[in-house]
Formats: sequence, structure tokens, C-alpha cells
Amino acid sequence: PTPTWLPGFTPSLTPTATGTLIPTTTATATPTPTSTPVEDLPVLISEVLYDPLGDDPGGEWIELYHHGDTSVDLSGFRLGDEETYAGGEGMLVFPVGALIQPGQTMVVANRAVLFQAVYEFVPQFEIIDSDPSVPEMDRDSLWASGSVNLSKDGDEVLLISPGGIWLDAVSWGSATTAFSPSVQPVLEGSSIERYPPGQDS
Repeated sequence: PTPTWLPGFTPSLTPTATGTLIPTTTATATPTPTSTPVEDLPVLISEVLYDPLGDDPGGEWIELYHHGDTSVDLSGFRLGDEETYAGGEGMLVFPVGALIQPGQTMVVANRAVLFQAVYEFVPQFEIIDSDPSVPEMDRDSLWASGSVNLSKDGDEVLLISPGGIWLDAVSWGSATTAFSPSVQPVLEGSSIERYPPGQDS
């Protein structure tokens, strides 16, 4: 079955991520990626800011959360807002070496410098190059011809395996791709957040 969102996926009323996002810690040993079947991947989309204050889409970001017990290699996994192969929205690919640890959140910001200015820590990845120290996501031009630019009126974010399996998705506003009814729109500068972050229906 296709994984679906919890009906309890609710808006975060706080326009900042203080206390909700966890910076990456550097591992002292090389982690061993999980051998979990891709359909049971313990990584979920946990939070999305689709209508930031100020620069839009520059201030947008997507957060993933790992609720499993072993590290997961996300190399080649897709993240974006195009639900149809060869569509016109955007799809990104995690670069080689994109490991997420148990209990870790991973932030993909549109521009790392804008994210850091608001939340005071550096995201793990960025879409548009703004900080040479932050790895860029690769663009998947076969899956989608456009850019990841989240619409405040209605859109979706999808996490897709290298083989094209939908692992997780969320939709809000007028978009009902992930589920219907979708998450209701929130105020500018507020995010929508899965609660609890590791629970999926």
C-alpha cells in the first residue's frame, strides 16, 4: 500500500523552528546504511514551510525525520513537488553520501544563507547555491522540467525512491494529491508539521 499522511498533520503556529529542528551532528564512525525494504523506509516528511516571510521561494524549506534504528542512505532518493513523471514542476535528488541518522531531522532549504539567518543553524542541503559549505541537491530533469517552488494556495511535497515508489507525501490547500481533504493553508511565515513526527498511518 502507498504510505499516507496522518489525518493529524497540523499547522505549526510558530513562524520559527526553534526547538523543532535539530542540527546534524557529525558521526565519529562511518554509518552502515539500512537494508530495510524501501517501502518500509523509516524516513518521513515532517515539516514544510511553503510560504515564508520575505524572500519566496528563497525562504522555503522541507524537513525529513528518521524514526528508525539504523542509518539510511538517501542517495538517489527524490524530493519535490512534481507528482507525475515528466511533469512541469520540480524534482530533486539527494546526492551520493546523503546519510540520515536515527532520530535526526534533515533540512533541505531553498537557500541555506536565508535559512541560517532565521533559524541560526545551517541546513543539511540547499536547492539554490548560496553557501559553498552546504551541499546542493541535484536536479532530476527526467522526472520534472521545472523548479521546486511551493505554492501557498495548494501544492504537495513527495519523497520518492530511486525506483519511483512513493514513500511519503503531503498536500495542502487546493492540492489533494497526497490525501483529501488536504492540510488547510496556514499564515505566511508558519509551517505545517507532522505530529508526532515519526508516526505514519
